[in-house]
Amino acid sequence: MFDLSYQEVLEFHWRTDGCSRLSNTTEYIMECPCDSFIQPDDHFTITDDGDLYFENKFYGKLILKEKPSFFHDTSEILSGGFMEIIRSDLGVVCYYDSI
Repeated sequence: MFDLSYQEVLEFHWRTDGCSRLSNTTEYIMECPCDSFIQPDDHFTITDDGDLYFENKFYGKLILKEKPSFFHDTSEILSGGFMEIIRSDLGVVCYYDSI
């Protein structure tokens, strides 16, 4: 068992799993403004409080819902992680799966 720090979250590849409006998080929106992928070399940094920055500009609040596995079945695309990024500037919550 291991504890995943926020910095280690950025060592994984993440793909978008849709988004919803901040005012109604139970309803997905069709035209999602969230980035399709977040990758380790994308110039993101994160604080211990989950504040996510892109090139030193505040990007959103990251909430890790499920930790990805370092030791996942390689026949599966997903590694079990799930996170949300609250983008208050866009008024949406972005959902991501680890790959």
